[in-house]
Amino acid sequence: MNGMRHRSRFLLAAASLCALLSLSAGAAMAGNKFLVKNGVAQDVNEDGDIVCTETQAEEIVVPPASASGNTFLVRDRDWFWTRDGKEDEAPRPNGMQETEIGWIYWLFINPDSDEALKGERKGLHLYSDYTKRYSFLPLDDVDTVNCIHFSPDGNRFLIEAPAEEILISLYTLADLKLHFSTRKGAATPLWADFARFVYSKYEPGTTRGAPEGYSDEWSSIYMYDVTTEEETLLKAATETCDYTVLYFNEDGDIVAYEDSVESPEGWADPENKVENKEIVVPMPAAG
Repeated sequence: MNGMRHRSRFLLAAASLCALLSLSAGAAMAGNKFLVKNGVAQDVNEDGDIVCTETQAEEIVVPPASASGNTFLVRDRDWFWTRDGKEDEAPRPNGMQETEIGWIYWLFINPDSDEALKGERKGLHLYSDYTKRYSFLPLDDVDTVNCIHFSPDGNRFLIEAPAEEILISLYTLADLKLHFSTRKGAATPLWADFARFVYSKYEPGTTRGAPEGYSDEWSSIYMYDVTTEEETLLKAATETCDYTVLYFNEDGDIVAYEDSVESPEGWADPENKVENKEIVVPMPAAG
């Protein structure tokens, strides 16, 4: 069946899976509820059974260096901004993700664009409720960051940020060191395990002759392994086919979107000439 190729790089943010990672307060990824009663944190499953109980303070105060005296705090898995010990009426923009070592929270701060934030440090503010450790990563282009994706073990994270071209950058949480950066395509990168992630990538120097509003570059699927520090091509684009990462199936293989045309000239008429379907791309065995 014919279909439109919704892979313009300007539409990536809307198509991103970031909404799945920036969870609303009080909801766990498994559908569990998170409750705090009298200083006791409880995970409650869908049947109302308490599956985990941990004693802790109702408020976890995060003490970043701040010239203004403002403070971040976490309560019921939401991150708030306070001034002079009083909460704002609304929380600052925030995101959070559950990992194997617990929840990790992040907040983007740009004092240049908000008078109320004067004196704060510009960049990415991170907090782990497992290590109780606050981290700060300076980012001059913090306003352009699309999303953050932590590895399942919580030790590494990817930042999606448009520069002259959209990039994904790999950091380690412990030292906030940059280990790898590359162009990406029209999909959110996906972690396969603690060491490997897959992503779509626009191939540099390629062109399709597509009309305005459609991606004009070849899109292939790659994998990066942090243990070997190697990038591996998993599914190469051709003159008549593009590939975009979607998700992992139950077998751990990649389900991808294939856009295809009968001849290269078909890219000029995406409404009528481009066919699309889901395919499976085998995921290499670990190690």
